[in-house]
Amino acid sequence: MSPNTFKVVSSEVSSEVSSEEQLEHSESQKGTEEKMTLEEMAWEFAEIFDDLDTQKINEVIAANVPIDTLNFFIEYSADFAPGEIVSKSLRGQLPNLMLVGYLLRSLEEKLDLEDA
Repeated sequence: MSPNTFKVVSSEVSSEVSSEEQLEHSESQKGTEEKMTLEEMAWEFAEIFDDLDTQKINEVIAANVPIDTLNFFIEYSADFAPGEIVSKSLRGQLPNLMLVGYLLRSLEEKLDLEDA
């Protein structure tokens, strides 16, 4: 991952994310020039995202996810979950799971563009 992977509105978030990424990238690239797999990218993303506080997560989301997309996740989850055999706790988390999937896919697309 590169420091420009996500648009981040706060320089504080940007520096925190980029310094972690640089450290992890340099450790993972020692003696090898292999590309990161999608699974490795997802784990790196999850580890970095897990370290962000709520305000920083909201800033990343605001900078990278259109409000219409967020509203779609909420509406789709409300329409989809009742018709399926889904636990009540999962129903409440479904918009968040869709959001994480969206962010991962966006990251993947941005990395593909940077590699081209």
